Amino acid sequence: MIENIKRMWVELTITFLVTVLFLTHGYEGVPNATQLVLLKINLVSMGLLHAHVAGKLIFKGKLDWQVPWEMSSTAHLIRGALYVTIPFMYAIGG
Repeated sequence: MIENIKRMWVELTITFLVTVLFLTHGYEGVPNATQLVLLKINLVSMGLLHAHVAGKLIFKGKLDWQVPWEMSSTAHLIRGALYVTIPFMYAIGG
């Protein structure tokens, strides 16, 4: 558990700070373009957190990413696809 938090601390921090900024209406003082960028950053961060949790639930453990490409399994491909598609869907959905 702590290992996962240490690996995802950047995403957790970004998600927390930007969400607090939006919930407290602190974003109202910045230009609209900056608000949009902050929203997209927040959505992608949430998408990465979602992908991480989904990968943990689906594969029930840690994958060894240091294996050569020829020896990688379907689990590696699916997990990689999760880390690309989920944040992308969060970003275009917002």
